[in-house]
Amino acid sequence: MKPMAIILRVLIPGLLLFPRCAPDIGAGMMDNIFEFRLEPGPDDLFASAAYRIWIPEGTEKLRGLIVHQHGCGRNGMLMAWDYHWRALARKWDCALMGTHYKQMDSCASWHNPLNGSDRAFHTALNNLAEQSGHPELRTIPWALWGHSGGAFWVSRMLQLHPERIIAVVARSGGWHVTDPGSFSVPVLFNYGHKEPSRLNGLTYYPGGRERNAPWLLAPDPVTGHECGNSRLLTIPFFNVCFEMRLPAGEHETLKKIRMENSWLGDTGSFEITEREGFEGDPLARVWLPDGDFARIWQEYVQTGWVTDTTPPEAPYDLSYKFLGKSSVHIVWKADADLESGIKQFYLFRNGQMIKKYAGINDDYVKKNFQYGNYGDEPGPEALYENVDEWIPTKMEFVDYRLHPDSTYTYRIRMENWSGLESAFSEPIVISSAQQTD
Repeated sequence: MKPMAIILRVLIPGLLLFPRCAPDIGAGMMDNIFEFRLEPGPDDLFASAAYRIWIPEGTEKLRGLIVHQHGCGRNGMLMAWDYHWRALARKWDCALMGTHYKQMDSCASWHNPLNGSDRAFHTALNNLAEQSGHPELRTIPWALWGHSGGAFWVSRMLQLHPERIIAVVARSGGWHVTDPGSFSVPVLFNYGHKEPSRLNGLTYYPGGRERNAPWLLAPDPVTGHECGNSRLLTIPFFNVCFEMRLPAGEHETLKKIRMENSWLGDTGSFEITEREGFEGDPLARVWLPDGDFARIWQEYVQTGWVTDTTPPEAPYDLSYKFLGKSSVHIVWKADADLESGIKQFYLFRNGQMIKKYAGINDDYVKKNFQYGNYGDEPGPEALYENVDEWIPTKMEFVDYRLHPDSTYTYRIRMENWSGLESAFSEPIVISSAQQTD
């Protein structure tokens, strides 16, 4: 584990800065994670702000920043340990950021960037760039996801900084974006069909689409204000937008969307079609970036789910340490399936399954290894106010049933959220006779 950072208080106009590392949560969990906290200045209308980023191992130059912005009253700092969102960040050499804004008088006190949260965000980027040794954090483009109050924040940030933004997802909220520069940025408006205010979500959308903006609606037929299974839609959306927009060179600008290669979707009939050759009014339908994503959108708006048809990769890098004469501690690594994350692990000893490793026992994470809760954060719902005290789920297992002078072969399989299992990991062979007192 990296050493604890010294807590500093440095007064600059309007802000108190608190660089610090994340909580002491065990060896191997702090790699490539950096944190920054600050208090408001006299003109800021938030009570406090905190930011935590994860940077994929071995990344020399970051190409972008994924911001997962929580809603009002919530805490998104656990996002640095969300393995599913990490898979997206790793694929595109992006940093992954979770935040925690505490509101002052109302939610609008922070979700309007002009009330100080925009300036605080840029201050955090400058500090995290220095901490991490990645100066490009100050200038790389952003992919912004927001829920509820966070959806208002990301859509307002779009209006302020369209040239910096790869794509936006606004879940269950949004702002009337009117800046012409914003109409070149892909935006996904996602809301639950059961939301009492769901019709408000429809009002954010038409202005941009009428101007041929690459915008789309994706009503979730099974949820209310909670995020449900929306990550199965939003992660593929960001994935295809990264492919279309990220520049190859370090100092190049974001690529423009080529509308002639897109698809179109009808939110009434759920019909999808290629734009090329379409005889109707394309502005009356939602924009869909390509055929593969069009089919994902089509399934999601009808079922609230997206089926994955490819199995995940196998776990790897198994290692162990004896804890006593009859106990061994086994750790491993695994990369989440980009399409459907990690549902659970199966641990095998000498060819027999001995444990289904499900991690946290919580309703919103569906009593499995990891999944998004009400706000799409990966932690237990009941503890979100005290999220910094929660220990993220680790890939580890202790077998307390070793017999003297016996040899054991361990393998692990991983299952994704479509129920598909990986191949077995490479085996690790352990002899209890190797123990020393």
